[in-house]
Amino acid sequence: MIISPMLPRRVLATVVAVGALTVVATPVALAHDSVIGGNPADGEVVEEFPRRIELEFSGLPQEGFSTVAITDQDSGDLLFSGEPTIDGRLVTLDLPADVSGGPGDYTVGFQILSSDGHATRSATTFTVAGDAQTTATPTGADAKPVEETTAVENTAEGDTSIVSNPIVLTLAGLALFGVIAGAIVLAVRNRDRR
Repeated sequence: MIISPMLPRRVLATVVAVGALTVVATPVALAHDSVIGGNPADGEVVEEFPRRIELEFSGLPQEGFSTVAITDQDSGDLLFSGEPTIDGRLVTLDLPADVSGGPGDYTVGFQILSSDGHATRSATTFTVAGDAQTTATPTGADAKPVEETTAVENTAEGDTSIVSNPIVLTLAGLALFGVIAGAIVLAVRNRDRR
């Protein structure tokens, strides 16, 4: 049987290309859900403190294990924290009438169960431009003490690293194995020809 000298190179090139595509494409496919829109939108300046927080995600968050919290960035006060309503990709938290805030910067920290089954924690921000005479006040039965603000902020900085995903690591390892196996096959064939 005669084997073309170009065949091993083509096989190796194909193995390398498939391995590289697997490594590059896998993190995108397995990334946790992220916020792609909302009301107020991330970084938006609004005239009045919102009565409802809406977050639109890239995937379909799962029910349970979800929390949304609003914090005044200037004072560090946690204004409200509660379990949101999930409808498709939209996560909504209605704020009680006695929870309000004046001009300033606010953080919307959230924790959801992503469509990939992993907990996702992050945050968005918005600014109230409004009238300078109103001030943020944590009130209502669900208002939490200031000490819990740190926990909410830590939650917002949670681990959403793709590298910690065992499926990604397994696929990357398989791709690397394929590249190494292809190189070994090529080396053995070249050695046998000599």
